[in-house]
Amino acid sequence: MLLVSLRHLHAFNAVAATGGIRRSSETLYRASSAVARSVGALEASLGVQLFERKGRGMLLTAAGE
Repeated sequence: MLLVSLRHLHAFNAVAATGGIRRSSETLYRASSAVARSVGALEASLGVQLFERKGRGMLLTAAGE
């Protein structure tokens, strides 16, 4: 069982606000890979998919809303 950290929630919030990993990494001053790992870890710990991954960004799923 993974724990949810504030870092994961920060990453989730930034991706939801900007619509993408790359743009959110710029606002968080973190590498894109670190933001993607944080979002993935949050999804794994909650057991739901929070984003629908598209070629041009990420959209919130019903669970993410």
